[in-house]
Amino acid sequence: MRRGLTLLTTILLIMATSALNAPSLQQLDFSSTPPDNGNSITISSDETWTGPLTLDGSVIINGGATLTIQGDITIAKGSSISVENGSLEVGESAALKSESTEQSMRVNFQDGRINIPLDEYGNNSITFYFSTDVTGYGPTFDNGQNLSFIASGTSHSIYYNSTGENSTWIEIIHQPFGATTIDSIIVEGPSGSQQPFNPAELESEGLYYCCEHQWALSVGLGGIANFGEDVEISDADITVAGEMHFDGSLVDRSGPIVVNDGILTVVNSTLSRSFDDEDIQATIGSTVEWENTQGTGGFVDRWTKLMGAQTIQTPVAGIGLLAVNLGWHGISKSGTSDDGGLWVLQIPERIVTLENSSGTLWSEDAHVEAVYNSAWGNFSSNTSLNTDSNVMITLNLPILSVDSVVVDKSELSVNSPLEVTATVSNSGVVGALDVSLDCTLENGSDARLSPAYPQLEIAAGGSESVTFTWRSSVEGEKSLNCIIVAPVGWIGPVEASGGASTEVVTWQGLVDAEDDAGMVIAIFGAMGIGIILAIVLAMRQYREQLEDESEDEDSDDVDGEEKDYDDVE
Repeated sequence: MRRGLTLLTTILLIMATSALNAPSLQQLDFSSTPPDNGNSITISSDETWTGPLTLDGSVIINGGATLTIQGDITIAKGSSISVENGSLEVGESAALKSESTEQSMRVNFQDGRINIPLDEYGNNSITFYFSTDVTGYGPTFDNGQNLSFIASGTSHSIYYNSTGENSTWIEIIHQPFGATTIDSIIVEGPSGSQQPFNPAELESEGLYYCCEHQWALSVGLGGIANFGEDVEISDADITVAGEMHFDGSLVDRSGPIVVNDGILTVVNSTLSRSFDDEDIQATIGSTVEWENTQGTGGFVDRWTKLMGAQTIQTPVAGIGLLAVNLGWHGISKSGTSDDGGLWVLQIPERIVTLENSSGTLWSEDAHVEAVYNSAWGNFSSNTSLNTDSNVMITLNLPILSVDSVVVDKSELSVNSPLEVTATVSNSGVVGALDVSLDCTLENGSDARLSPAYPQLEIAAGGSESVTFTWRSSVEGEKSLNCIIVAPVGWIGPVEASGGASTEVVTWQGLVDAEDDAGMVIAIFGAMGIGIILAIVLAMRQYREQLEDESEDEDSDDVDGEEKDYDDVE
């Protein structure tokens, strides 16, 4: 017993010593296998996954690490792989497949048709099952045998009488009021046997694959993802801001791949069953290379590039603008530039260039019509829209400058009129009407002008002069500065020189008085003296006239009678 106790004690001591000497284990931020049960992991050092494995959770690749995948990885719904700063390398014949797949088809925006297999002769019942109640907006189904119906409810049946053919096309005419999703189809033959079909597995034209991607794959600005030969990816929501390269790969039910100013190359690959009108949807700042690759085909374009918001700069504020022929549908949008001459042009999903399923390139041919109504006249232009984020509107406007302001005298008395001549030139290619001048004293105060704001009209490339009157009620040396009055909405100075000025004019007082009061007294004194002199002269003339009349009467008195007359004072 004692030996046993001694042996047990020895073993415990050895174990304790080993534990003390062993390095401590740190919490690792990565795993050598995918996460499960919805957990999240961060991979910050290189590692490899070798399938078959299952991923159920979120994976972040960071710190410049590389995750290499070999074999098949089954990915649970709602899982994700994010390459933030590092790389994802998916080796030859590996696969990233969703554990569940979408099998529905959607009727949306356009008519389509679907090919239904038939196993029996005679009258076959074809029942379409919808994801929601489509009453009121369901599409019309036509069997090609003069039988059609407008779908309603959550399912509807149509009959087809087979004469031995093994399939038939059912035409589907869409309604503009809503989309219809077909989840499943069941064909029942005359014998009563039923054959179910997934719509996505049948041949179709004009119908959209849909509806939700099952997991997410994203490559950030500092990430890169490479997919080698015979690699398969299915049911992924793929976004690229960094780099992604496919070479000999299959990408199924994962379109459109969204590229946000990133780089995407697809070489010798297949992109099938996209959920939208294109296999790749990229921003205008993205790089997309498509080489020897098969796309979804039909109405689904290989790639499109979308334009975001554009800032339109106008030379003056308040300009009326009309953008014409925008995007694939060629729509128009109107607006007005703000006080800074800016207008932000944006429409949803504005496609500016694309490559369709047959490889034909198309580009937007849009332009902006600008109209500026001002005191100088009405001006307009058309400016082509490119794909730059900032576009300057070209608008021919008058370019005016005051060349000279000349006076006809350099000295004169106060309150006397002085003739001033201003000359204005127009170096622009369009004329200007009703151009007004604002003339002030050199200190910026108002000047007495007639008219107050001289006006003139200047033809393109021409020069015109206008004459007006200037008066000053205050003596002293003064000069006049004239500038052009800018019309409403004008941004910045009309001219760089700031106008033109006259030479200095000396305004002299009428009398040598110390102030205005002395001048007034002198004027009134002079006026009083003048009035007195005028009265005295008038009385003298009146007296002399009376004396002359008296003498004439005395000489004409024939009776010799004399009369006495008093002098009139």
